[in-house]
Amino acid sequence: MKTRHWNFLAFNLWLFSGLGFAVLSYLYFGQDFRGYYAAALALRQGGNPYDYHLVAGILQQVTGHMGNNPFYYPPWLAWLVFPLTFLPFEPARAVWMALNWALWALCLRQLTQFFPWPAPGWRRYLFWIGLTFSFAWITWRYEQTAILTLFAFLQAWRWVQRGDDRAAAFWLLLALLKPNISLLPVLTVVGWLYFRQRRRVAWWLFLFLTAAGLIFVFSTPQAFSPWLQPGFGRGLRQALDGPEQVTALRINTTLFDWLTQVWRVAPPAAVGAHLLAALAGLIGLWRSWRGADSMLQALSLGILFSLLLTPYALQYDYPLLVFPFWQALFALRKVSGAGKMAALGLMTFVFSVSLWQQNIAWGFWMVVGTAGLWALAQVMESRRARQTG
Repeated sequence: MKTRHWNFLAFNLWLFSGLGFAVLSYLYFGQDFRGYYAAALALRQGGNPYDYHLVAGILQQVTGHMGNNPFYYPPWLAWLVFPLTFLPFEPARAVWMALNWALWALCLRQLTQFFPWPAPGWRRYLFWIGLTFSFAWITWRYEQTAILTLFAFLQAWRWVQRGDDRAAAFWLLLALLKPNISLLPVLTVVGWLYFRQRRRVAWWLFLFLTAAGLIFVFSTPQAFSPWLQPGFGRGLRQALDGPEQVTALRINTTLFDWLTQVWRVAPPAAVGAHLLAALAGLIGLWRSWRGADSMLQALSLGILFSLLLTPYALQYDYPLLVFPFWQALFALRKVSGAGKMAALGLMTFVFSVSLWQQNIAWGFWMVVGTAGLWALAQVMESRRARQTG
């Protein structure tokens, strides 16, 4: 077969495998869009999307059961889903799934423009298949928002390049749909720009956040009342089936749960390790503000620090990890010998985690592997700089 035939075959393999993952996710999985839809419907009916008693009743009415779907997101997620509430639940789910598939395809295309590796053709499409299987499929299965968050970061970078600080700030606001994983990257980007005399991004973001808060307060009855109720955040650590109905403890994909679930570290020791890592991360954040060569590098560092240090995340939040993963591989594209073998080994390791992990806490190995890949890239870059200097 000629190269163009291999290219065509690999492209179709990526296209139809991705579509197949999305269709399977819609038909046999699905979880969190229920909560977005019910919260938006509560808003449409004049209620408070954070009132789980109200949302649970809507979930029971619309989907047949309450489930573990309290709404813990910024209000603009409910505003974004609001138009879909004019559709019945299942068609709305289909639109959400199609949107997320399309956004993932756009993210891959834009990331290829930022980091043009592998070379065009079958190698690139096979790489896309690995990324889709490892990072996107679980997000589709749980109908989560991390792909939208990744897309928002990519658009923010584009508008920074064009010099439009207002548009960049808007997309950074949208990236804050998942503060548990995106707050630190947003602060990293804003801090990096601030120290380089692009302070209007910070001011625009502050204005947008203020406006969103005021809109929420004045348009939502008893805006903050549900937040003050006992047990409001219980669903982050416990699986619920309606208010006050705890069914199990939740396992998260975090450093703490990785230490306790995989390595059987005692919880007090795991907390200590997490605190030490957080302190190191804050120091690294400050250094990235000052020393990162580009906004892309600052964003990658912010994402890595966030996923290494966040007290709450799950594996479906890992599409953001694609950014530092791909950038590190791009930086290592010209290495040879042992460096090349190490890079390929770490890439294969990250891609393989979904095949052998025993529970969702094991997914943290993807963060560990990506951090190792990033560290390898920095070591090889320093070595190259010394040799050329």
